Amino acid sequence: MKREIGKVIKACREYHGFTQVYMAHKLGVTVNSYANMEHGRVDMGTKRLFQLAEILRLKAYQILAFAEKGYDTKDYCWLPLAISGTVTADYHSVEKQTE
Repeated sequence: MKREIGKVIKACREYHGFTQVYMAHKLGVTVNSYANMEHGRVDMGTKRLFQLAEILRLKAYQILAFAEKGYDTKDYCWLPLAISGTVTADYHSVEKQTE
């Protein structure tokens, strides 16, 4: 299940146009640590799952449901309309700070 959750998180991140650098910054972890989450190499606790969901404009249960159902993460049409918003204003400032 870790791998499936990671695939959903990656698909949602890419859908929003967020980079791993941005996600790592928002979570307060290294880019390598974040990449390990996407690749399903680490167990994520409830707190981390809720943090990810907030950044990705989802509910934690949605991430779990998408992972359980095994949605095709190459096809973004399954993403709910709730997360079809625009990139947040602070995204671009974080990217500039980390370069």
